[in-house]
Amino acid sequence: MQFPPYLRQSASARKSLFSQLQVQELGRIEEAMAVPDMSSWSISDASAPRNASRNRYINVFPWNFNRVHLKVLPNYSDYINASHIEIDSSSRYIASQGPMPATIHHFWAMCFQQSELQHNDTIIVAMVTPLVENGMTKCCKYWPDEHEPIMYLTNDLHRDGFTEKLTLEYNSSSWDDEGGFLVSKFTLSTPQKSKTVHHYYYSKWVDSRSPPSARPLVTLSRRIRLLQSTVPNRPIPIIHCSAGVGRTGTYITVDHLLHHVQSVINPENDRDPILDTVTKLRQQRMMMVQTSHQYEFLYDTVKLMVEQIL
Repeated sequence: MQFPPYLRQSASARKSLFSQLQVQELGRIEEAMAVPDMSSWSISDASAPRNASRNRYINVFPWNFNRVHLKVLPNYSDYINASHIEIDSSSRYIASQGPMPATIHHFWAMCFQQSELQHNDTIIVAMVTPLVENGMTKCCKYWPDEHEPIMYLTNDLHRDGFTEKLTLEYNSSSWDDEGGFLVSKFTLSTPQKSKTVHHYYYSKWVDSRSPPSARPLVTLSRRIRLLQSTVPNRPIPIIHCSAGVGRTGTYITVDHLLHHVQSVINPENDRDPILDTVTKLRQQRMMMVQTSHQYEFLYDTVKLMVEQIL
């Protein structure tokens, strides 16, 4: 079997590439801090004092230029820690931090508003973090279940300048044996309109590390792509972990490469599609594919993909 050149690189060469990604990102952040009003990489909206309580971490921010804007009344904050991501026209996402108790209503408002902008009534959310890890909260439980089947969001929304009257209602849940994740359905509704939420929850991925195997991510990718293909106006999935960068970026890279097989397997391709993809991601959200473990995992995963195809 003839692997493409990028899959024949040594481990040290791949580490060097990841180090280059880190240096490039540091340069963006330094520029953003030095000239916040002039830099293309400005994070001034995310770092504004009025938005501090909306960030889970003090060092993970969306760039101004592609952050998701919430639709609110004048003089209210339209900020949420989430970014529009586009690798190409068939690989579009929203990468978000995991909701906190004070931002649950922001998250669901974003889901509803973005679905409206996409002109569809289907919302796809993929959560790739456990709620708690080593005693630390990584994400709050922001959805209803069979025990508490309805969440009323309207009062919190109106307090923060939203005009929607939103209710989130639990419908069903099932376990995906092949992927090892929970699939739930909710209804997110206003008095005038209802939307179906498909929520995928994979909880076996430790922060800053690679997942135990590629299978859950590959299965999750295929499930979501299949669902997208059955819905008019192809809904853009909302992907989140805790910070919305490491595991989120790794999943997005796997999903994109899995569905762009020719660039992955072409032995004549002198480009590195993994490096190219992660570079594009980091230009749209800082720290995407956060650690060298996650970056290395991508090469291992793509090797398995190539072996299965060839």
